[in-house]
Amino acid sequence: MCGGEEGGTEEDGSAELLAVVHRGGFWRLVPDHVPRRYAVPTRQLLERVRDGLGRLAE
Repeated sequence: MCGGEEGGTEEDGSAELLAVVHRGGFWRLVPDHVPRRYAVPTRQLLERVRDGLGRLAE
């Protein structure tokens, strides 16, 4: 799965993260009421999340 799927690269680690998400690696960390469907983690989405978290940290 690594090496460019959905635009991820080895350098930024997004391909590895995408593989973990697709294998369900994070669902054991969240309560059952959290939806199991998610938006495809594109670069644009990751940048929006990063920017939003940066605003919260200010």
